[in-house]
Amino acid sequence: VSQSRYGVSFCDTIYGDIRCMVRYQGDLWVGGYSGVLPIGGGVGSAYAAQLIRISPNGIATLIPVEQSGTVFGMKVLNGDLYVYGDFDTIAGIRATCIAKYDGTTWSNFPIMYYTNPVIFDVEWFQGELYISGRLDDPGLGLRNFGKFNGTSWQDVGGGFPNPASQTGPMVVYNNNLVVS
Repeated sequence: VSQSRYGVSFCDTIYGDIRCMVRYQGDLWVGGYSGVLPIGGGVGSAYAAQLIRISPNGIATLIPVEQSGTVFGMKVLNGDLYVYGDFDTIAGIRATCIAKYDGTTWSNFPIMYYTNPVIFDVEWFQGELYISGRLDDPGLGLRNFGKFNGTSWQDVGGGFPNPASQTGPMVVYNNNLVVS
């Protein structure tokens, strides 16, 4: 994504890392992170999660994502755009690693309490949203894998409790949810 062509400012970008792209309602959405120099000419670098929406006429809009982290992925499920990764705020709302956009409004999910949670994938299966990643919330029973039942996060079969492990991409195949 070219800064000059699309008029998007990344605040003294050194480099960027695009992790995902998806088409949603005629627009191209691009997510990832960028390395930035601190404002004021400080030494060193920081990382900032990025989400950009590009319209068919080339107008780019930077969606505010906060916490130094990354937008790891986006999926369109049941007509909504799900954005997930390592962040705690998106478009001005508190959102622990995941948010949903219905084309007009952003919404969040219940907060997960874990140091540095990351969601690597989401999938819709049997009427519920499943998440995979690096998650360990003993209070909710989330162990690197869980589901949202429409109200709260829930444990799924004990998850993957090894604290050194994490789960990754998921896909529905032969009426089963396959988790890597």
